[in-house]
Amino acid sequence: MLPPTASRLIPLALTFVAAVSMGGCGGDQGPTTRIIYVSSSDCAEGGLIDFDKCAKAIDKAVTEHEKTAKRYPALVDCESIEGVDRCEKAAERHYRPRLMSYLFSINKARAVAAPLYAGSKGAPVFRSADGTVYDYERTEGVKFSRQAMQKSAGLLIADKKKAGKG
Repeated sequence: MLPPTASRLIPLALTFVAAVSMGGCGGDQGPTTRIIYVSSSDCAEGGLIDFDKCAKAIDKAVTEHEKTAKRYPALVDCESIEGVDRCEKAAERHYRPRLMSYLFSINKARAVAAPLYAGSKGAPVFRSADGTVYDYERTEGVKFSRQAMQKSAGLLIADKKKAGKG
């Protein structure tokens, strides 16, 4: 038999555990839409969230980019991996891939954006920092805004011109 104080705490502890576990369920957030945008105005024009929410989500994605983007000691090192014109100087001592677009996950409760970079050379795709590829013709469950499709196609055209094929 438990002491009287312990027996009163057990129901309270169970209530707390139930509340915490249900809090993670998200309630009625609705379905999540995943879509790639290139800017706050592109996002706002999509009509799913307003400009301010788009800008706040992008600000967080830029902060993530600044903290986590791969770093190269020299521009030539960056361009040999990322491609010509796909790198930016991040500080006096290193270069990183240029931020190209944002993968938004939007539902009723929130909007989150993640940074995306140009995909492999010669392909109209974007990629995340972990290497996940987003291709508007092949990636299921992710939409591309018109501007994102144009930008990814523009990357392919630029690659062909640089390779002397365009």
